[in-house]
Amino acid sequence: MKTVTVVLEGLSPLLMSKDDGSRKGEKAEAFTEEEAWVFARNHAYLDAKGAPVLPGPNLQRALIQGAAYSKGKGRSSLKKSAAAGIQVAEFELPIMSPAPELDRRTAVIPATRGRVLVYRLRVPLPWTVQATVHWDDELIAETELATILKNTGTRVGVLSFRPEKLGPFGQFKVTSITEVKAEHSLA
Repeated sequence: MKTVTVVLEGLSPLLMSKDDGSRKGEKAEAFTEEEAWVFARNHAYLDAKGAPVLPGPNLQRALIQGAAYSKGKGRSSLKKSAAAGIQVAEFELPIMSPAPELDRRTAVIPATRGRVLVYRLRVPLPWTVQATVHWDDELIAETELATILKNTGTRVGVLSFRPEKLGPFGQFKVTSITEVKAEHSLA
């Protein structure tokens, strides 16, 4: 296993919408501006201080999906290798950005195919995230990891209404990949 620190820089704003099952029966059309902000904050990924964060498991899942666009051996992709060999160390990744904005748009409920008004937090550009990624260098070469990161940022994205879900939000580019040297050796 090797460890790298990656810095991701946003190419498009982030749209936050976590589903905790508490939306049932709420009519967003009748919200005041203050109620809309409360609703959006209650359904956003925030740390204990109320600052926006990118959940590490969300980034890890995105990296696995991004590996589907990376060629492995033969006709296969690197998706299974990424699932077995890539881990994001942090549970919450602080997002460095300007203050979040309120996003108001309709969304489709898959079960009913109906449209409803939804308020979400939008993290504007410029935003950056720093993550520590552990990867198994026996499964994935360093160049393949860089390709997975690039494909994830442009083709999959993170959070809500991202390219993977046919949306324009959550795209990023990798501005640096720095290997973290091991502190000690077991030999």
